[in-house]
Amino acid sequence: MEAKNFRIGNLIYWDIPEKNGVIHEVTKIMFNRINTIPISLGNDMSEYKPIPLNDAWLVQLGFKKVGSNFEKDWLLLHKNIKTGTIDFLLNEPSSGKYHATVLKYVHELQNLFFAITGTELSIENEM
Repeated sequence: MEAKNFRIGNLIYWDIPEKNGVIHEVTKIMFNRINTIPISLGNDMSEYKPIPLNDAWLVQLGFKKVGSNFEKDWLLLHKNIKTGTIDFLLNEPSSGKYHATVLKYVHELQNLFFAITGTELSIENEM
């Protein structure tokens, strides 16, 4: 992953042995350096990983499970039963077909939510 893939407020996973499993929030991005709360990860991009998006994270981010879908406000995400992926669907009005964008990571959902709504998506519920 590169720093340019993240925005301020994105959640990332700090992947070093002595702090394994710690989630941090991006507070500053400069060149290829990311600062987080509570520490700076510096230039070693291998120290952090994106957080895989799953059902538990969707609930923690305030989505409600409705059948095989997840809803928050008017945004609907579909859990594809065959692939297990979480898909953002766009409807093409002229054909009635849907186009799916697979969301793999929490920061991708955060960025999409902000782009569509203009508001930040943050943790609402504890896992």
